[in-house]
Amino acid sequence: MSFESAEADRRIGNLLSIGKVSDVYPNGTARVQIGDLTTAPISVGKLRAGAMQVWWMPSLGEQVLVAAPSGDMARAVIVCAILAGNAPSADIATPVIDLRGGEMVIRGAKLKIEADLEIDGTIDITGNVTSAADVVASGISLKTHVHGGVVSGGSTTAGPQ
Repeated sequence: MSFESAEADRRIGNLLSIGKVSDVYPNGTARVQIGDLTTAPISVGKLRAGAMQVWWMPSLGEQVLVAAPSGDMARAVIVCAILAGNAPSADIATPVIDLRGGEMVIRGAKLKIEADLEIDGTIDITGNVTSAADVVASGISLKTHVHGGVVSGGSTTAGPQ
């Protein structure tokens, strides 16, 4: 086999590769172990990278798909992750984001949710809370609750009922 033919075969073999992330760097790159080869730091593809950005680096050991334009590993990029193990949910109809004890930050001028929202956890709010509708806590309405033990004059009221 000629050098040119061997080089063409190598480049074709490098077009798409599956490997495991071996190092992750804060500049948006990672190294990937593909067989006996460990790549140099390569870019991690993003869901979005323009006016809206999604920054979600892969985890160490995560299985990924690497694409190398023209088979050139110096220009390779991690395209996506590949599920290797149990899915985060058996319910294929419900999308799941499982942070595994991590934290997610959403930045912007405003976040609008047009759906019912259920939170199983503590909410810490540093700004004001405004509601156009009633607020109910432990079955007590903020708008319609009454206070017992009210005596006119300078007395204070008992707790809400």
